[in-house]
Amino acid sequence: MFDRARRHLLRVALGAGGLAMLAGFTGSLDVAAVLGLISVALLLVDEKLKTNTWTPWGDD
Repeated sequence: MFDRARRHLLRVALGAGGLAMLAGFTGSLDVAAVLGLISVALLLVDEKLKTNTWTPWGDD
């Protein structure tokens, strides 16, 4: 049900993680930390969507 949203969340999370690594290598550790936290938060939301049984139209 949430496959499309999960796919987009994973793309953004991986992109933010990649940018965090790049920022860390260039010496911007504060930017890397923020991007890393964003990436982790998106992965947690993805995990919640994977285990969610709620549907907007109710139980049938």
